[in-house]
Amino acid sequence: MKNCNLHLERFHDKEYVEEEINEEDNQVNQANETKDEVGPGNEMIMDYTNTFTTWEYFVSRDALLQWVRRVGNENNMVIVVKRSDNGAGKKKARVFLACERGGSYRRWKEKTKVKGANNDNDENPVKGRETGTKKCECQFLLKGTQLSPTEWVMEVKCGTHNHPIATYLEGHSYAGRLSKEEEEFVIDMSKCNAPPKSVLKELKRKNDHNHSTLRTIYNARQKHRVVEYCGRTQLQYLMSKLVENHYIHYSRRCSKTNTLNELFFAHPVSLNLVRSFPKVLLIDCTYKTNRYRLPYLEIVGVTSTGMTFCVASVLNGGERRKLSMGFGRFERFVR
Repeated sequence: MKNCNLHLERFHDKEYVEEEINEEDNQVNQANETKDEVGPGNEMIMDYTNTFTTWEYFVSRDALLQWVRRVGNENNMVIVVKRSDNGAGKKKARVFLACERGGSYRRWKEKTKVKGANNDNDENPVKGRETGTKKCECQFLLKGTQLSPTEWVMEVKCGTHNHPIATYLEGHSYAGRLSKEEEEFVIDMSKCNAPPKSVLKELKRKNDHNHSTLRTIYNARQKHRVVEYCGRTQLQYLMSKLVENHYIHYSRRCSKTNTLNELFFAHPVSLNLVRSFPKVLLIDCTYKTNRYRLPYLEIVGVTSTGMTFCVASVLNGGERRKLSMGFGRFERFVR
């Protein structure tokens, strides 16, 4: 009996010790989870002082900013200008650079748009989306000072972050911005009818630290399109381009609704080609392929070597009579 009681006591002691160990492990895990949380006053400290410490002299402020952003990009950080001073009087020009997450956190902010201009009594305001900030009072701070017109130095005032560094920056609103050269490249490629996927691939081939996405390419193209249209509709822009590039065109509109019923356009060079190669013509009509729901008729010619070329294009109301009228105008212009 004594041996049995002794074994039972040892067994209970062992269970008690295992429970204590499990409780300690749980406390450690909870502490680690709390440490990984991002927010003001957390215990996570990541020091990058050595990464940004340099004894290099920069020839200009732009060169200093370019170096800082390149180093930050390599370490998956976004460094922004906190404030700058041009050095009025006897003060030296300086610039302060901080982490994008520096500053006080705001839970959310609401954007409200009221229906009607200057109408504060509207009972049904249009509310915009609710947005928040990702600031967590990060203390990371760099200081750049101008010693002479061609000498800038940088000093690390605080090299620690109180939040985990991003694993990757793809899709980041700031890091994914396009430079002026990249925007011009996107526009030139778009004018050559290059798909956005190919444009993005070429950008990343030229710059290994490019963090743009397909949405960035679409936004850049849309921005350029809005600037190019200058408030005009697509049809108004098309008509201006036809006149600018000396196209032969004819349009007809409805007098009651002032809407477009028919549009014929062809380039003079295409008409000269079809006069030289009139043997084979390919004619195709597509429906519901444009925002105006007008049938699109395309006439394509074939050269003696088997090469195809666009002869003319027609947008019309879709009735057979109107299609025959389009063919009649094509015949008249070719003659």
